[in-house]
Amino acid sequence: MVVVIDNELWNGQVGDSIRRHFAAPVLGMPMDEPLFNIDQIAPKFFTGSIRNTRSVLYVMLDSVNVAHVKTDMYAAPQNVGVIKGTTEAEIMENLASESNQIITAFKDMEITEAQKRFNRSLNREDVLQEKFGISLKVPSIYKVGKQEDSFVWIDREIQKGTANIIVYQLPANSFTNDSTLVRDIIAMRDSIGEKYIPGPDVTGKKTHMRTEPAYAPAVFPVEIAGVKGVEVRGIWDMKNYPMAGPFLTYILND
Repeated sequence: MVVVIDNELWNGQVGDSIRRHFAAPVLGMPMDEPLFNIDQIAPKFFTGSIRNTRSVLYVMLDSVNVAHVKTDMYAAPQNVGVIKGTTEAEIMENLASESNQIITAFKDMEITEAQKRFNRSLNREDVLQEKFGISLKVPSIYKVGKQEDSFVWIDREIQKGTANIIVYQLPANSFTNDSTLVRDIIAMRDSIGEKYIPGPDVTGKKTHMRTEPAYAPAVFPVEIAGVKGVEVRGIWDMKNYPMAGPFLTYILND
């Protein structure tokens, strides 16, 4: 995202407030990664092709005190978050009250654009519909790599390994106690990893995917296509092998 703001404001408390909201670390990453990568530019240089940036935050001292999101101001698709105030304190108050709305607008647009790209070339395999009665639009670059009665592994090659989509089915009563939910989720993930997702061969040791034991996953309530469940963000690693990365899991009670 591009932040259009005077250098003096950017280097002071207002800039700190922007970074606190828009560059906050993303939960569930093995290393701190910001919510958005920010490029700051002074208003007088906000011209030409940089105006085509999809996500823009415009912050300035002004004679009015306003905060809102405008669409397609300089290009399409585009969201421009506008934060103005008569004092720095007012600007920071507006950032505190409206940043979540602006972040949601930025995220929703990026998801929509990604979905448009995916829809140009989709995987036509019906394995998820056949096994679980669900449909999931997946780019054609992903291929089914492994399937069992209640387990499907879909993956694609990336620069340093693979990106994976793993779908499996559990008994309806697998998670009944809120007080032990996180522990039960970890146990479930680890049992699936041990059964279906082996790691590289290591002499004298058994390797498999598990939930990183030193990092407790974060759990949030969600609803997808009218089905309630939880979103889980955390770190996976390979037991007895130096390999790890972030995971995102959805557990839906259908």
